[in-house]
Amino acid sequence: LGRSKLRERLPADPDALRAPKLALESTEQFLGLLRPGTDCSFDLTIINQGMLILRGMVLSTCDWLVFGERTGPSQRMFQTRNICTIPVRVLGNKLRAGLRALQGEIVIDTNGGAVTLPVRADVPILPFPKGVYANDALAGARSPHEIALKAKEFPLEAAILFEQGAVKSWYASNGWTYPIEGSEGSGKGAVQQFFEALGLTRPPH
Repeated sequence: LGRSKLRERLPADPDALRAPKLALESTEQFLGLLRPGTDCSFDLTIINQGMLILRGMVLSTCDWLVFGERTGPSQRMFQTRNICTIPVRVLGNKLRAGLRALQGEIVIDTNGGAVTLPVRADVPILPFPKGVYANDALAGARSPHEIALKAKEFPLEAAILFEQGAVKSWYASNGWTYPIEGSEGSGKGAVQQFFEALGLTRPPH
């Protein structure tokens, strides 16, 4: 490494000793369809188009991308003369379902230049399933607001789904944080509790 640094300072024939130059195998990474709670991985391939050692750091700008293992860091140093492959892991417990594509970035900053790699994925919303406890009161809902509308229309049937934790499980399947902490209420009180958590109604005195 010390010898390489010295060579970088010495005048030389550019055709014989080219300075390090950063390039990537791909200019964008699209991961396709992902599901909250499920990890996946891909390889970040860094190419040195120069002759001297390319060295630098890769940095993830989002909490759902890390390097190496599941508990790996969000940044990592590297160096290479030719090609360097860095494993990137997508953390399923950080994924959140939504209407728009999930977007993140990996920044590669080196002595041969800097590049930002966009990373995109689709994390579609899973609608509330049919036939839960032989009950379709909330089936097809795709947002907490739709859950509230259906629960208002069918309060008795919806109360069973809240009381048994089905709504909480549906939140988890989409990677969302359930708004109610602690134990569920019972009967219509469970529906009321949900409305209060969403700020749709005031708690009773």
